[in-house]
Amino acid sequence: RAEFAPPLTTPALVLLTETSENKKVICYWNSWSFYRKGHGKSTPQQLDIAPCTHMVYNTAIIDGSKVVVADPWNDLAVNGGNGNLKQFANLVKKKEGLKVLAAVIQKHGFAFSTAAGFEDERKTFVKSALKFCKSHKLNGLVLSWNDPGAQDKENFVQLLKEMKEAFDKADLSLGAQLSVIKAVMTDGYNLPEISKYVDFMTATTFDYWGPWSGKTGPVAPLYGVSDDYKTPSVAESVKTLLDQGADSTKLVLGITTLARSWTLEDPQDTDFGSSSRQPGKPGPYTQTPGALGYNEASSSALLIAKKWTVNYNTDLKESYATDNKSWVSFEDAESVKEKAVFAKSKNLGGVAIMSLDTDDISGKCGEPYPLLRAASKEFMSQ
Repeated sequence: RAEFAPPLTTPALVLLTETSENKKVICYWNSWSFYRKGHGKSTPQQLDIAPCTHMVYNTAIIDGSKVVVADPWNDLAVNGGNGNLKQFANLVKKKEGLKVLAAVIQKHGFAFSTAAGFEDERKTFVKSALKFCKSHKLNGLVLSWNDPGAQDKENFVQLLKEMKEAFDKADLSLGAQLSVIKAVMTDGYNLPEISKYVDFMTATTFDYWGPWSGKTGPVAPLYGVSDDYKTPSVAESVKTLLDQGADSTKLVLGITTLARSWTLEDPQDTDFGSSSRQPGKPGPYTQTPGALGYNEASSSALLIAKKWTVNYNTDLKESYATDNKSWVSFEDAESVKEKAVFAKSKNLGGVAIMSLDTDDISGKCGEPYPLLRAASKEFMSQ
């Protein structure tokens, strides 16, 4: 089935409430990956949890200021359901100290505004969140709110404050995913206040460019200047977050395993900034035009499929490939390692892999989970 792949255009930030004394490796996993075909399908039993300190399952939505599963058949073990959520929660039995959380997204564009904006709605939401965690034996939740307006700024802080008070009593972790678009951070978030109620924050610093951009560009450039080419970058976003009041020791750097692809207008124009009006062809697993998992877009996967030219830009610290018809920007082990080095240099609290299901789970392109392992190994080293 063709899956929904939003333009993840809003590089974002995830905030989780717990101790920040140790380095963190936060590993995300998408519920819909169960429906993919062949080597693209993933289940909780396949996940490499050894490098991870936290697992976050993208599965829940807000419905009427209550937290519910987005896909009851896939996640619940009732009425013949698949029971993925229970299997995911059971991962805590496989590694001592591992924490498992669920991410909560909006069912519609105003769900978080409603839940945060009124006292009664906040009480309903907090009560529902506690029940959700208890019912599914989770260690906490991550609130994925990427687009709060100015009217939501203080309401969001109040929601986090009330949730933290309740979650602390229940020994639960609390998280929030925030956009790092400058206007949203300035008008929608009060980062110094938010930082009072969290222990670490994961910036989902990627999707700076995609097929929606009208031209090719690096999906997650670490730096923003290469010769005469300039682009927004991971380093710039981290600087903005810190300038806006985020605590560096609570900031976790997000690393994507999802590539972006374009169809070139001119086969002779194959560099950054090349014109494109169409997304690239869908891959066999994700089945989404303009998006490829690393397991579909790794250098070896591309070279096996057809003759591609694969490049690594040493200024931007980002890989890209072209066959003169299509153009793909993707993370690889080298670019991921550079981001982990950068995170350490800025005294950040950790790295986050977003997400495991589009890393090379089966090891088809080499060793399994090359991006997760490269990031974890480098960041956890002295």
